[in-house]
Amino acid sequence: MLRGESAVQAFGVQLDGTPEGSYGGSAAGGRPAFRRTGRGSGPDLGVCPTKTLYAGSMSFWRDKVIQPALDAETRAQMDEQREWIARNPKNPRPYYHLAQFYRIEGRQEEAMGLLLEAVRLDETLAAAQVSLAEIYAVRGDYRAAWRHARAAQSNGDAQAVDLLKRYQIEEA
Repeated sequence: MLRGESAVQAFGVQLDGTPEGSYGGSAAGGRPAFRRTGRGSGPDLGVCPTKTLYAGSMSFWRDKVIQPALDAETRAQMDEQREWIARNPKNPRPYYHLAQFYRIEGRQEEAMGLLLEAVRLDETLAAAQVSLAEIYAVRGDYRAAWRHARAAQSNGDAQAVDLLKRYQIEEA
């Protein structure tokens, strides 16, 4: 699909409420059918699936309703983690959780700082070690990635070691 193009436009079909001109479907029983618009070489879609029927209207709901609600909830959760850090700065868990929110937002530097603080407070926090191994691997710092992967493994989580081996990253 092209940017700004609905699934209906991309597959070259259009909703048609009559059986005439329908493409692979039937309007019998009140079920709309598709007809070819001359564009695209998509599959025979038959009767209109719900997702395709509402493809154009979903961007409104996603952009104007769903995403702002998710953003507000994410901000509230991030604020909660910051408050938890302020109340108990020696607890590594809120540093780890806040770092995961930062990673989702693409704020890798800030996430890495929080993860390093989490493992400074508790080097046995395997989840933070795994996250650090992932960040370092993406950056190309394989020595640091392996160091954190091995630390996570020694604390019961071999996920990062498996990841590095799967991608054939040599242990330095």
